[in-house]
Amino acid sequence: MKNKLIIFSVIILVSIMIAGGTMAWFTSSPEASFSNFDIGIVEVEVVNNGLEDIKVKNIGTTESYIRVRFIPQWSNPNLSISNIIINCSNDWTEKDGYYYYSQPLKQNELTSNISIEIDDYSPEYEGATFKIKIVAEGVQSTYNAWKNVWSINSLTF
Repeated sequence: MKNKLIIFSVIILVSIMIAGGTMAWFTSSPEASFSNFDIGIVEVEVVNNGLEDIKVKNIGTTESYIRVRFIPQWSNPNLSISNIIINCSNDWTEKDGYYYYSQPLKQNELTSNISIEIDDYSPEYEGATFKIKIVAEGVQSTYNAWKNVWSINSLTF
């Protein structure tokens, strides 16, 4: 008899706990909580007026470091590109084929000017066409993002 009373009491207690938990589940109404944060956008564009006035503009929404790579080529691939000279101010530093701008750019800011000149027009270049591909990259200036994105250990400036 005593065992039946204990079993009956346990069943009643478990039933009350299940009913109470279910009731709490369906009647609780916690308020939603939201956290607002903005994600910055890194976007750059090359602004140029010929080979004498090349700049990079930060058109993103976050302050960014900039680097540029120049890929010159002649219409005849046998012609040397060693006669191509890249001129830039002290704001730019060259390392491993990239030109790094020394200061992060704020939104809508422009870098200083870079110009490109062709030093030698020997007869072999006659009739050849010169093209240059300009690749500009930007990375957010915070949290040392440049280390992961550009795979470098230090900035060159």
